[in-house]
Formats: sequence, C-alpha cells, structure tokens
Amino acid sequence: MTKDVTRLFTQFQPKKYALNIIVDPDSMTFSGTVAMDGYRSGRRSKRLTFHQNGLTITGARVTKHDKSGDAAVIIDR
Repeated sequence: MTKDVTRLFTQFQPKKYALNIIVDPDSMTFSGTVAMDGYRSGRRSKRLTFHQNGLTITGARVTKHDKSGDAAVIIDR
C-alpha cells in the first residue's frame, strides 16, 4: 500500500525560480543552486517537503517575510 505524499504546492506556491547549474561532463555530474520565491499556503507547518532522487542537498536557507521584518533560518549540513 502506498503512503499519501504531501506535495510542495499544497504548502508553498512558488512565484519565481533562479537556477545556477554547473555541469561536469568528465564525471557526468552536476552541481548548483536553486532559489525560489513564493508564498506559504494551506495549513501552518514548520516543514517543507521536497522530493528528490539521486540528489544531495548540502544546505538550505528559508527567509520569512512578515510585518515585523525578515527573519532567515539557515540549515547547513
């Protein structure tokens, strides 16, 4: 039986993406960064779920924008 999977779009609605991809053809690998701007949607949660297969995420930064100002949360491995 399959487990219900929460999709990112139900929690966060992206409005803009910025991609920076570096390809290494000799090792057939790539690396880079992804930046997304958007809005939280749905129920309140302290978790965003990203689905990946074969990727290693080395860090993340989440910036919350509200009336009292910006607050960044940086998560590095």
